[in-house]
Amino acid sequence: EVASMASLGLAHLANENFQAARDTFEDVLDELEEETEDLDTPLAARCLQGLGLAYNGCGDAEAALEPLQAARTILEWRGRIGTEDGSRCLLALGDVYAELDDFEEALHCFELVALMLK
Repeated sequence: EVASMASLGLAHLANENFQAARDTFEDVLDELEEETEDLDTPLAARCLQGLGLAYNGCGDAEAALEPLQAARTILEWRGRIGTEDGSRCLLALGDVYAELDDFEEALHCFELVALMLK
């Protein structure tokens, strides 16, 4: 059920229904926390990334930063930052840093993705 809820959140993002995506990802993360008592799984990282994208889509880049940083941490800890999910997370994080005028951190995220593509 949690995985299908996450898919619903991704569908909301794809349709640019950012508030519904935000609400869905918050519900999924609450469920994951209740079920597993930890949020360090690849599914949790995907949901945190989705939550960050949803916040950013709602125009709240500041709120987007924390879940995207948490997703990055999980992906790094799991050794998955070099995957497609990791690249997507770093690109989203770079976009948010740019929105917040932290161009040094944005550039760092984009450079990491470029290095992974080589």
